[in-house]
Amino acid sequence: MKWIRLIALTIGITFGLIYIISFLPDFFNGLIPIRLSNIVLLFFGPILILIGTAVALKFERIGGWVLIIGGIINLLWIGSMLTSSDFLFGSTLLVIPMLIIGGLWLSYIRGVERGVKHR
Repeated sequence: MKWIRLIALTIGITFGLIYIISFLPDFFNGLIPIRLSNIVLLFFGPILILIGTAVALKFERIGGWVLIIGGIINLLWIGSMLTSSDFLFGSTLLVIPMLIIGGLWLSYIRGVERGVKHR
C-alpha cells in the first residue's frame, strides 16, 4: 500500500510544478491575459494540486477529496468557457492527473482502514 502513497506524491508534485513552471512566466510576460477566469484556472489547477498533495501527506482523505473536488471544479469552469486558449488546453490536461491522484489517496486510506499491510 505504500507504493500508492509514493505514486500519488510523485505525480502530484511533478504535475503541479510542471504546470506552474510552464504557465507562470506566460502570465508575467503578458502572453496569457490576466483575467479572473485564468486566475481561477491557475488556482484550481496547479496550485491546488500542490496544496492537495501536501495536505494528503498528513490527512489522506481530506487531500484526496480536495484534489477530486478541485478537478471537478476545474472541469466545470473549463466547460463553461466558450473561448479556447493554450492555458485552457493545459488546464484541461491537468484535470486527469488531479482526479487520478485524488482517487489514489482515497484508495490508500480505504486500504488502511481495511487493514491491508504496508509494504
